Amino acid sequence: MTTEQADAAVAQADGKTWAPLDEAIKALDEAAGETEGSALAVFADQLDRLRALRCYFRTLRNAAAWVAGVHGYIEAKDPAGKEKRRAMVRAMVDDEIRNAKDLAALFESSKTRFMPVDPTGETFNMYGTNLPELILKKVALMEKHRNDEPRIDPDFMWRLPKDAGLDPKAYLSIEDRVRRGYP
Repeated sequence: MTTEQADAAVAQADGKTWAPLDEAIKALDEAAGETEGSALAVFADQLDRLRALRCYFRTLRNAAAWVAGVHGYIEAKDPAGKEKRRAMVRAMVDDEIRNAKDLAALFESSKTRFMPVDPTGETFNMYGTNLPELILKKVALMEKHRNDEPRIDPDFMWRLPKDAGLDPKAYLSIEDRVRRGYP
């Protein structure tokens, strides 16, 4: 995704997504308030699924805002352009913090299982019932790094856990990457 594509995705989400989705959530919430019995269960289920969808869409929007903000910051030629993009990244972080907290609260309060969760525990491709704990770790990291200068760590894909038994000086060296055929 280019900076321009990311800017367009953010503009589209902000311009065309939230109003109709919020209207649907409000309408379902009002309908649920006027209903009882088994119909109430259906409205509550659909309402929580729409709330979860809103969280998902916000994360997608914020991922695009991250691309636009960070890449735009790196590409900016002047201080004003850099500051505009830095502000965009901070606004994205603030929104994603709120969004993550909304998702954690929804996950803990909803009777609807609106996303797949493995009851036996977290795996490499499935969340476990500890999802709210993971979300709070994400929130803590976002809060800790909110004011960091926007950048992309060139070695993020190359870092191994400390107990991997390999010396980072060796596996992160340019010569070692070239020898293994990596850029």
